[in-house]
Amino acid sequence: MNEWFRWIDEAIAKKHIKHYEYKYFKNIQEIGIGGFGKVYRAKWKKSPKYFALKSLLNIDEGAIKELVNEIELQREVIFHDNIISFYGITSISDQENQNDNVKKYLLVMEYADGGSLCNYLKENFEKLIWEDKLKFAYQLASAVSCLHDEDIIHRDLHSNNVLVNQDTIKLADFGLSKRIESSTNKKKDLFGVVPYMDPKKFKKLLPIEYVKLYTECWHDNPDNRPSIQEVVERLDGIINQKDENIDEKTDQSLTNKNIVLNSIERSSHGELFQVIQEFNRMNTKEIMGSMTSLMLNRRNVSTLLRQKVIDYINNQNINPQEIYNWLFNNQNYNSNSIFLLGFFNYCGIETSENYNMAFNLFINASEQDHTLAQYFVGSCYRLGYGTSQNFSLAFKYFEKVANKDCAIGQVFTGICYGNGYGINKEPKLALYWHKRAANNGNIVAMFNIGYYYEIGKGIAKDIDKAIYWYKKSTEQGYEAAQKRLKL
Repeated sequence: MNEWFRWIDEAIAKKHIKHYEYKYFKNIQEIGIGGFGKVYRAKWKKSPKYFALKSLLNIDEGAIKELVNEIELQREVIFHDNIISFYGITSISDQENQNDNVKKYLLVMEYADGGSLCNYLKENFEKLIWEDKLKFAYQLASAVSCLHDEDIIHRDLHSNNVLVNQDTIKLADFGLSKRIESSTNKKKDLFGVVPYMDPKKFKKLLPIEYVKLYTECWHDNPDNRPSIQEVVERLDGIINQKDENIDEKTDQSLTNKNIVLNSIERSSHGELFQVIQEFNRMNTKEIMGSMTSLMLNRRNVSTLLRQKVIDYINNQNINPQEIYNWLFNNQNYNSNSIFLLGFFNYCGIETSENYNMAFNLFINASEQDHTLAQYFVGSCYRLGYGTSQNFSLAFKYFEKVANKDCAIGQVFTGICYGNGYGINKEPKLALYWHKRAANNGNIVAMFNIGYYYEIGKGIAKDIDKAIYWYKKSTEQGYEAAQKRLKL
């Protein structure tokens, strides 16, 4: 261990590394802890600028060796804007630390005001637009590419080792990094957070080109994955491409065709485009209306709409696989097309069920105010399909659909208010939304109104009115209401 201490002391003495007197650091505050050590925020002398101080939990030979390794590697890539800056080193003596007669070294680093990427996304995810996420992806890929150019592999890359400073990515924590030529296949224990292992962790869909690139990066055969340099180049191309979007406000009619759409119509896939165009003209409320007779589980809703899509495609006498391929390869940011590709993945039409990709596509289309996509985003949050279960967000999306006078959104908003899913229980508001849905023909809402009258929930108990609503629901084929009448 003395060998590594001597290396540090000699580097400081020769001014290869700047030494900061620990006593001049003020307002020291612990801001994080990882597998190897703690991180503090502090100010230096009278400077208004914050610095990050990174300590080691264990002062043993292995830890000091990792510290030296990190210093060496950090110095070689300090020039890159997306790699956290290394400023120097400070130390705490025995008298200050009341430990054994041993120095404790701390790295003096650039402070990232946005914290880890993990926490930054938790706090800001809903505010970010896809350009922000593309920028982050490009910056992170550029930082990794820089490491590879210097023959360095990170070996501990995860969202807690990626920081954000002034809304800019900063790659950090080189404790496990190693020279490429010295890296082996020998298994090494992992510390702290497990590195990225599964593409399911991405929750937002960017342009379709990004999805294709992302999928290629996770190919099960490493030889078929793009190099990091290619990833950077393709991300740069996506960011700088011309916006050829169709006006989002006219996505239902597709009356204004841009250059991209015209070129498709002139191609050999012109007939296929016409089919997609006709499907895009389908009225969202018409589709929603066909769902009002369903039970409230995912399988019934998606099964009916799945059959509606397949019947429509079959009536056009065209191969559904060709439609799927066209949708995947020719996304033009029209919300109907994006939603339809998501629905193909949600139901497994000409592809395996992929809730992850479906959710991302639904999110993308919902941001263009696509009503049906907003309903399915809410449903995914309610059921935990392709995302973590989140009743608050489910309620948010159901309420959006409800406010568009769509029965399926109204009934789910009523259910949320009635059961306290993502919102405080409000029986009167629950009844209000169920009545709105019932007026729009939703037989589940009719049943629920009957039940509210039967038990006196949010309204005075009234058996006659309960029977009236149960009968209305029964007459339109809702078996649960019929069973209730027999009790």
